[in-house]
Amino acid sequence: MYEDQTFENILERMLDRVPDGIDKREGSIIYDALAPAAVELAQAYIELDINSSLRFPDTATGEYLDRAIAWSGVARKKSSKAQLRGLFYNASNTLLDIPVGSRFSLGELNYKTIGKLSLGNYRLECETEDQKVIVILVQLSRLITLTILGVGKLLNYL
Repeated sequence: MYEDQTFENILERMLDRVPDGIDKREGSIIYDALAPAAVELAQAYIELDINSSLRFPDTATGEYLDRAIAWSGVARKKSSKAQLRGLFYNASNTLLDIPVGSRFSLGELNYKTIGKLSLGNYRLECETEDQKVIVILVQLSRLITLTILGVGKLLNYL
């Protein structure tokens, strides 16, 4: 909304208002007097843009999102842990049973098996709340060593 309100643009507009007979080059008295004000105005525009984004539900976050939708009587649910479905295979590419409670790592997030759906098919729960999890077929790396090492793939959200 205020992307064009940069330091350079603000300073240029300010210098355009100074009469032509006065030295406006960088290092001149008028330039050095106006530059700090232009910096502060540019920062104010940045903060104004952020604050205006926090007023609308589609761009607000956290407390500001709660306040933006409070008038409607809608309240956000508390975040929950993401649950995923994992298939586990052994080296010969057949489904493999693993202990419920086993832990896995996918990037920076850790997952724990919380239930068996069928042979080699498990429900996994992220150990961290408030994380956006995008799942593609990926290979899991174990946090706890199993006696039978296998390969796992996350298929989709549950």
